Amino acid sequence: MRLLVSEVVTNAVLYGVGESIEVDVRCDHGRLRVEVGDPNPSLPIRRRPGPGSTSGRGLELVDVLALAWGADPLERGGKVVWFEVVAADARTVPIFLLAIPVHLFVRHAMQMDDVLHELRLRGLDNNGSSSASARLSQVAAELADAFAPFHHGALAAAELARRRGQEAVDLELPLPSHDGQSAIELMTMLGEADELCRLGQLMALPAPGDVAILRRWVAAEVVRQLAGEPPNPYRG
Repeated sequence: MRLLVSEVVTNAVLYGVGESIEVDVRCDHGRLRVEVGDPNPSLPIRRRPGPGSTSGRGLELVDVLALAWGADPLERGGKVVWFEVVAADARTVPIFLLAIPVHLFVRHAMQMDDVLHELRLRGLDNNGSSSASARLSQVAAELADAFAPFHHGALAAAELARRRGQEAVDLELPLPSHDGQSAIELMTMLGEADELCRLGQLMALPAPGDVAILRRWVAAEVVRQLAGEPPNPYRG
């Protein structure tokens, strides 16, 4: 969130028409809303900077990383630019996933989405489903909902890095400390789902070898860092 605040405030300083900038932060229904007001009535325009451009990426970053964002004129004059992110629990532990190959992480996320989507659909209609897939469907629904904000945020950051031409990306996941075991359960469940894929009980393809290696590494990093150990970069 600090990066998003920095981008929006910087834009207000660069393009404002006065010395007054107001920052308002409030939390409601699990969302943290940040509003930055300045006297300039002109609403921001999202630009499409070229690959080599060193500026003009602020709103692109906000669009990718925020749950929602916008800009509204103020009755007294000027405008307010706002964005919303998931409100972090006070007991949140930052999990750092370092030096992950961008294309590998995107493939991992897409394969996980395919598996979770199929399991959730099977959960809506268990007729003909094996007991194993029915059980995994229930677990998948619970875990997917719990980790959706973190998963989508990580995927958005990886997609942004890919568009910038980066080969690797560092990800920071604000994981509630009490969800550490759930994170391991999610990775274990995906491994069990892979076996069902190989047996033909799911239509999704099983994770390729390099994706499975990344998944095991993520689970190991969560365990290590929740125990207070420093993060290790991904080495394959």
